[in-house]
Amino acid sequence: MAFDIAVILQTICRPSVYRSITSVFEQRGAGRIHLLIGVDRGEDDSGIRDFVRNAPEHVACSIVNIGMSNSIVRGGIYTNRFGGSLRSGLSMLANAQHVAYLDDDDWWDERHLASLLAILATSKWAFSLRRYVNPVTGVEIGEDQWESLGPGKGFFQDQGSGFVCPSCLAFDKLRYANLLYLWSFSSTPWGDCEDRMIYDGLVRSSEPWACTNLATTFYALNPADRMHDRRLEWFRAAGYELSLVPTEKTERG
Repeated sequence: MAFDIAVILQTICRPSVYRSITSVFEQRGAGRIHLLIGVDRGEDDSGIRDFVRNAPEHVACSIVNIGMSNSIVRGGIYTNRFGGSLRSGLSMLANAQHVAYLDDDDWWDERHLASLLAILATSKWAFSLRRYVNPVTGVEIGEDQWESLGPGKGFFQDQGSGFVCPSCLAFDKLRYANLLYLWSFSSTPWGDCEDRMIYDGLVRSSEPWACTNLATTFYALNPADRMHDRRLEWFRAAGYELSLVPTEKTERG
């Protein structure tokens, strides 16, 4: 039997993944959830396997670990350096028409999936808003007013068509099956921006979309991100408390 929605979570097995998984377990009103966890680089996933044994009845967990990375920077063939083809493969394996995505250092409010499903009843793709958080302390710094705002809004409207980050996004994978391969590839020398290509494909489809208008995604700030310095400028101008912002760079997943 198909699930109401699937969640695609790729990980390098950092400790934050347990917070991400827990936030999936705590979703309310979203029906039956298929959680697919893709383990990159052949990391030891024994802790995750033990953890998901306590999944609630409405969540079925599938763990995929091919024992290696197929990213080109680690001897593979896919130009996305963060997970290679994991998101593409897991999206196809998901036994649900609608798929949502979650990074292994981000997490969700318990309303997240239900609010997305409510608008996916009449839309082909949908997204939530997000809050910037300190991943170490879990403290919220403020709502994202600049980046992941969707079509025609924010900093990226002048550089394209706006933007939505993966941890905020959900869509009808049967309608957009032709886009799923894009998760595996990069459009930059840094091996990233696969999320930009997916987003641009959604926008170009001209299919109906919607935003929940709820900031139900908690987005972990990382000073290693190329946008970090610009974010600090925005936070300062908006009056956000900069002492709450993390200062230590961490490995990107």
